[in-house]
Parts: sequence; C-alpha cells; structure tokens
Amino acid sequence: MSYWTETHVNSLKRARDFYDISKVAISVLKTMPGPVFEVCGPISTGQYSYQENIKIFGGCLKKLQRLGFMPFDILPLQEGFDRLIVEWHKKNGNGYCNPILDIVYKSIFQSGIIKAAFFLPTWEQSFGANWERKTFLELKIPIFEYPVGWYEEVLQNIQF
Repeated sequence: MSYWTETHVNSLKRARDFYDISKVAISVLKTMPGPVFEVCGPISTGQYSYQENIKIFGGCLKKLQRLGFMPFDILPLQEGFDRLIVEWHKKNGNGYCNPILDIVYKSIFQSGIIKAAFFLPTWEQSFGANWERKTFLELKIPIFEYPVGWYEEVLQNIQF
C-alpha cells in the first residue's frame, strides 16, 4: 500500500530544490500510520545496476508490507531526484550528490516519524546507506538487519 498520491508525485516533478523534495516526503510520512520504518540499501551504487536496485528495493518494501510492517516507500523520491541531480552535477561536477542525504534524508530522519530502519544485506556497498546508518546511530533510531532469507526470496522473485 502506497501513501504517495498523484498530488505528491506531481509536487516532486515541480520541485525546485532538495528542500522542496524533503517537504513532500515529510508530507507523505505524516499520512502514514506508525510505526514507520525506513529501508536502507543500494540504489545508485552497489553490485547491481540502478534499474536492478530499484526492483530489489521495491521487492524488499513489498515483503515488509506483507509481513505487517509500515515501510516508507522512498522510490517515488527518485522522480524529484533525477532532474535535480543532473542540475547539481552541472554546477558541482561528478561525485555523490550530497544534498540528497544532507537535506532530504536528514530532514526525514530528524522529523521523528521514522521509528526504525531495516538495512538490506548489501547496505555496505552503498555510500548513502553508510551515511544513513551513521545518522540513525547519531539520532538513536533503532537499526535492524533485513534478514538474508527474506532478501534472497526477493531476489528469486525478481526478473532482471
């Protein structure tokens, strides 16, 4: 079940900056019944391609939903990120687009709405997930390891 509405997605498409994206994300989070969990792992980095990571991430979210957890679906954020990342790279060169972490995710985590995080078994391959883990520890938000068996089940059910 997604709490992202068409209005939210359209707001991401019109976002002028990363602050706008963080406001939309927090707006979505406020509509979700708690406790809300974050899923952390590779999207733009790691052993799989961006498209494969999106499929894996989506499968892991759905697995948690089926088990009764309330994970925040961060995948729609990519709608806003993709355009702003291109603009950011034009101004700042190559490298990781840190405003995604420093503005968007930090705002989300500091909102207090995320009550815990599940880290995928491949989280260490991700620059962003390493940053997230450090930030969760600093904010004293509980961290759980996404069970390897669940992850392998998701991989078996994904067509690449």
